Order: sequence, then C-alpha cells, then structure tokens
Amino acid sequence: MLLDEFYQSPADHQHPAYKNSFFVLRPAPEYATGEVLMASLYRKVGFSELSEKNVPTQGNSFYRRIQTPPKELKNKSGKLSAKSFCKIIDEVLKSPKQPNQSKQRFLQLMPLVPELALYTSSARLRGNPWNPGELIQNMLRYSTSDENQIERTWKQIFETLDVRKLDDDIWARFLSEELVRWRPPEIKHKWKYVPLSTGTALLSPEDVAGMEFPAKRFHKDLCNVLDLKHSLTRRQWISMLESILRIGSASHVLWICHVHSVVWMKILKCIEGSIPDMSNIYKELSIPPMGFWAYEDKSLPRIKALVQKYYIARIGINQVLHILAEIGIILPEDYLSSVSGLQNLFQLLVSKQTELSSFDIIAKNRELLDQESRELACAKGVPSNMLEFLRYSLSQRQTTEVELKGYDQGYYLRKKGLYSAAPWIVTFGPVSAMTLTYCCAVESKFPRNIVDFCKHLVSYGVYIHPNDFPTSDLGSTMANLGLILDSPDAEGGMMISSPLIKRDTVK
Repeated sequence: MLLDEFYQSPADHQHPAYKNSFFVLRPAPEYATGEVLMASLYRKVGFSELSEKNVPTQGNSFYRRIQTPPKELKNKSGKLSAKSFCKIIDEVLKSPKQPNQSKQRFLQLMPLVPELALYTSSARLRGNPWNPGELIQNMLRYSTSDENQIERTWKQIFETLDVRKLDDDIWARFLSEELVRWRPPEIKHKWKYVPLSTGTALLSPEDVAGMEFPAKRFHKDLCNVLDLKHSLTRRQWISMLESILRIGSASHVLWICHVHSVVWMKILKCIEGSIPDMSNIYKELSIPPMGFWAYEDKSLPRIKALVQKYYIARIGINQVLHILAEIGIILPEDYLSSVSGLQNLFQLLVSKQTELSSFDIIAKNRELLDQESRELACAKGVPSNMLEFLRYSLSQRQTTEVELKGYDQGYYLRKKGLYSAAPWIVTFGPVSAMTLTYCCAVESKFPRNIVDFCKHLVSYGVYIHPNDFPTSDLGSTMANLGLILDSPDAEGGMMISSPLIKRDTVK
C-alpha cells in the first residue's frame, strides 16, 4: 500500500530512512533574499514564540501606529518627534521593493536590529512561510560533530546580534530604544536567547573529517564575521553578516543536490548488480574540485541542472527504499544518518537483486519522472521553490527606484547587461569580496595569496583559476578595494590584503 501511495504522489511520500538521512534537505527552501535570511535568523535565535506568518500583520500594525501616532508619542521631551521617527522608517531604514512587488503594500525595512525583525522580511506576505533561520541552524549541525561547539556558536550569534550593551553601536542602541517606545501594545514578544532546538542527527567525526562541504567553511567564516562586530558600524557589520549567510546557505543547498546525485548514481549501479566503489566515497560526496560553477559563468542553467538532478535522485532513492519495505525489509530510521549507512544500503541492494528485479525499477522510475514533468522543469513544487531560493538569495536586488539600484552590495550573482532578459552571471559585489577576503586572511598568521583565496572560494562551490584572477571582474573589484597587492614572491604574483582588523587584536 505504501508503495502504491508513493507512486501516486512521489513528492509527498518520503521514506522514514530518507527523512532522517544525513543528506535530506531540511527545511525545504523557498523564496528568500539576504534580508529575509538575516531577519529570520533574528527570529529563530531570539524570538521563541514569534511565528513567521505573523510578521506582516505586525508590520502593518506598527506602520499604522507611526502614521497616526497616539497622543503620548506625538511629542515627548527628550525623545525623537513622531515626524522625525516616521522619516527614519520611510527613508533611512527603507529597503527597496523589487519590480514584481511595486504594487504591493507592505513594510520592508533593513533588519538592522532585533526589534525590526518583528515587523519585516518574512519570506511571504500570506500563508505560512518558512523560516530560513532553521536552515542556518541545520547548517551548523552539519559543520561539526561537537554539539557543545554548535551551541556556543548559536549563543554567540544571539549575543552579537543583541544591542543592549554600552559598547554596542550607538546608532543601533538609539534605534532599538525608539523602536521599543513605538511598539504596538498588543505585541508582547521578548528578545531572549532561544537555545538550539533538537535537529537531525549530527554527522560522525569521521564523516565530518572525511568530506569537504560548505557548512564546515561557513561555520568558521560565520564566527570570524561575528567577531568583527565592534570593529565596524552596525550597518557595515550586518551587511557582511548577511553576505556570508547568503553564500553559505545557497552553497549548502547546492551541495545537498550534489550528494543526492552521487547517491542515486551508485544505487543505479547496485540495481545493475555491481557493488559501487566506496574507496573514494568521501571525495565523491565532497564539493567537486571545479566547484558548482565558474566565476563569470551564466549561473541559472547550472543551478537548474543541479536542482533537477536533486529531484530525480530524491524520487529514485525514495522509490528504492519503499520497494525494500514492500519486500519486507524495514530499515531503522537512522539507517542513512552516516556514510557507512550508505555503504550498508548498497550492499543490501546487491544482495536483494533477485527480489528487486521483479519491480522493474528503471522503467517505473521513468514513468514517475514523466509524471513529474512540470516539477522537473522547475515550474512547480519543490524544484521551483529551490530554484527561487537560490536565485533570490544570491542575486543582486533589482529595485523599482532607480536611485536605489546600488542598495545591495553583498550579492553573488549580477545581471550581465541592463536589459531585462540579460543572463545572471557569477560576480561578487564589493561587500561580498571584502567579506570573503577577510575570512580567508584572518585564519592565517602568514600572508595569503590568490591561490589560497581561490581555494577558499571553491569551498563554497565557486571556481576561478589563479591565472585568470588578474583579468577577471573579481580581480578588478578587489584591486579597486585595495584587497590585493602585487608581489613577485607570492604564488600567482599577488597577495590578498585583509581589509579589517578585529578590535581586540589592535595593540
């Protein structure tokens, strides 16, 4: 019966062993910009009872309050006037809407301080939107097998996002105090640390050490950016933090797509009767040496291809697991929680080849893919949502106001031309280049060169050859920002220069 239900609706029926596998994508990503990632992280780490679906309603309530302020807020000695505060909201904190949002009325502000996350930047204006903060939390779970280390990082996120200490940015403290004064009385949420929630099983120490994947790099870079809080203004720091969240979350999703593809290819070999080679399994599951895309390449075709491979593999893996259940093999829910579990699965499939052959797996799989043709075209369902997430989280914000077209500088994809049909190419914004340069340089006591920097980029799936670096758009951007120095002694003839120094290291 379960197999029949799966065949009827493969997207809705996931095998328990798949749901708890180390390569399951949880939560399922949907639309999110960099600011949505940032605001949702505030809510996940500091507002325990705030649901994402209530954010737009609270935003409308807050905006009505500042448009028609109550008597006690219109003019108060020693505080900002209602007119001045409204101007800060409408102009200083304004986050530009995208062209497809121009006719929609909703509050959109840059998530500069925790209080603003009560009112703005949910993934959707209606329904029950996802919380990308959960994706960030799960990425930390991938990065290490040490639960205590993850909890420490999670608490560090909360403490650095907070603005209640005297050494915090003065503008952020002033803004937080004013926002609290203007909060609608019906909104009772308190900014308080939310401990790490229970998630999927951590990878074993052997698996973490054996594979190279974005979450490991992201965890280190995130901590390095968090340490910069007191070296920058709040606006500068939040821009860098948002930038690392964007590349980290997107590359994690792409890596999960890659792992699915590798697993499915090996399962197909098992169905044919041969045990796949596991001697290089960690290398195969790691980020490919050439990354997921090359710098200045067209991005969307590569993203779409990876998402399609993910969905094909997801259907195939669940099909095989359901067939095993049909022949009476009940796998434990944590069966695929490690790489060794994968090896056990492959051996099991080979040993049961006779029973499996009666199900005509390959032919039935083709029927399922034909049935899911719109999903495979990324026009519907999970693949469409994933493509939307990757596109909007990485790309430069397109704005309706011409004067705000340069608002987003932490992007990783940019339009190649000014016309609407121009392709999106892999190109870093100035904030992104600065953030990644700092993260690469800060971990070493010795100077880093462009070869080191190129390796750093590959850990996020972006490939650029050191020989191409000087003539690339990235080389020009970094040269203009003073992030690279010519050095005949350096490999590649260039050193990278860290743009920032943590305040606690200044003598």
